[in-house]
Amino acid sequence: MRRPQCDLPGPPGRRGARPSTQRGHGSQLRAGLRARPTSWLDGELALFRADVSDDIFSVSPTGTTGLFFQNVGGTRRQGVEVSLASRPAAGLEARLSYTYTEATFRDNLELATPRLTAGCAASPCTQTVRAGNDLPLVPRHRLNASLDYRLAPGSASGSGPPTSGPSGFAVTRGTSSASSPTTSS
Repeated sequence: MRRPQCDLPGPPGRRGARPSTQRGHGSQLRAGLRARPTSWLDGELALFRADVSDDIFSVSPTGTTGLFFQNVGGTRRQGVEVSLASRPAAGLEARLSYTYTEATFRDNLELATPRLTAGCAASPCTQTVRAGNDLPLVPRHRLNASLDYRLAPGSASGSGPPTSGPSGFAVTRGTSSASSPTTSS
């Protein structure tokens, strides 16, 4: 039996080729505060930054249903998260959170695109991406709300995952290795 093969289109000028991509590497820093000013109210504030070198980006050429992946150099995601959780009655928890994220390219590069660009009359084309341009499909503002009701101790029914944690100050720093795409176009 033959092993299934995946023939992905390559970058412009190399259709059908499997372009080599380098594994992305990242580091992250997160600092935050947790507070419980009353027995029924929790609050959290966190600042975060994640830098990835050799980030991997998916590209879909015009006229195809395939994808190929391309290293895009450095990227950064940084921002702030704020959340409040309230327990207004026994077994009931409401949570509201907001995240502001800046997700940007850190390097200038030529990126394959399915769109026709200046100086390119037929696909496949490329577009210039400048350092500081936003990563596509990463929302700058995100608002989440949930309402959970616990029917019995240890169970939950609602619109979001149960959360818990100690009050206090937390700082974490870590590194990661990414081998799959973190953004798409």
